[in-house]
Amino acid sequence: MKRKDIFYWLSRIQSLQNPSPPSTPVDIDQSHQTKRRKMSGSGTSTPRKRSRNFVDDDAASLLSNLSDRTRFEPSVQSSSATSRQRSPARDLLNELPLSSPPIHCFRPKSIPLPKPVLSLRQRLGRNLGVKLIPIQLKDKIAAEAPEEALEIPDTAFDDTINYTSDQLDILWQDMSEIYHEAAECEEYGQDENAWCSGVIQMILQKGIKRHTILQLKNVQSQTIDPNLLPRMRDKHPVSKKVDYTFAFSIREPQVTETYDHFLIASPHQTLSQTTDPFTKRVALFSGVEVKQSNGGGTEALVQLAIWLAAGLEKSSKLHNLRGDKSGNLELLPNIGWTVIGHDWNLYIAFRGLFEGQDRIYVDGPIESLGASTRTYYGIFKLVDLVQRLSEYARDVYWPWMRSEILNPPS
Repeated sequence: MKRKDIFYWLSRIQSLQNPSPPSTPVDIDQSHQTKRRKMSGSGTSTPRKRSRNFVDDDAASLLSNLSDRTRFEPSVQSSSATSRQRSPARDLLNELPLSSPPIHCFRPKSIPLPKPVLSLRQRLGRNLGVKLIPIQLKDKIAAEAPEEALEIPDTAFDDTINYTSDQLDILWQDMSEIYHEAAECEEYGQDENAWCSGVIQMILQKGIKRHTILQLKNVQSQTIDPNLLPRMRDKHPVSKKVDYTFAFSIREPQVTETYDHFLIASPHQTLSQTTDPFTKRVALFSGVEVKQSNGGGTEALVQLAIWLAAGLEKSSKLHNLRGDKSGNLELLPNIGWTVIGHDWNLYIAFRGLFEGQDRIYVDGPIESLGASTRTYYGIFKLVDLVQRLSEYARDVYWPWMRSEILNPPS
């Protein structure tokens, strides 16, 4: 059947109630009809199909939409095409080493870890997972998660501290709440906001509770100072944000006193890498980027790397205000997590002169310092890890920042 016959038939169906198919030239169809008669005579005839009625509107729509350029596309795009789409996060991961300053999200083994980084890793990892859980909670864990309880090493339980019943009740309530919230987020595929409010905040807040020098800050909506962002080869800055950071608290007298002295000496300066009216006036420590389960791990790493690099850049610029041109200051590393659903991955960012070039490396994820919220044991490890990090902030990082970065030049 020729195309012109189809169009001729379609042009007539608007005036016909039950249109018949367009006629076909006899010379083309005669032998075919003869064959059909022979076949139908030799067998049982089939019931005649019900004729299909066309509605005028449908016919008009069909006629108006058909042309010699009409193409029929599949209604659903294949998954393979989706998987081949370009990933901006992967592109950025490969472009950051070419930025200014260069940011390497993976550290080659040929690049040695500076002493401050090694010291920090040892401090955080020393006996991690040992004497975490009050022995009085062993039976509760066994009743709540019997299979998990069999896998918790005996060294994880602490029998040296006599907790009161109220303390144990509060501790168990908090840990149980985190455990069930994390399981619910995983089971029902909840987004990163649910993970943040129900799981992440509780762990971070519980971890810094003993050390009032730190405050947890939500910086999801805050931007990084453009002057601190890495610049790509086409000169445009790359801006990425994280979800949480720790600030050295203005509620601590020693911290407030240091801030006041610095801002009196340098009234037009800011103390952190953000542009937020409050957060830019306090010194920050660490960063946490959260994604839901099966979320973008590469994107989270890129966001965290840019945040930590901006913090290192800010510390360097503040130190230069002192007029020290020797370049001998070794910046202390910045620490952060990417949290992908249950899994917490710790990274340490450091800056220095490597192979004759000023570079920033992000070392991690550090397997020995990883943990998850799938188990009670993992949750206890994470809280303990945050506590260790807050101790480092209080005992090492803040004294260094106060003396080397924020102390006004004499």
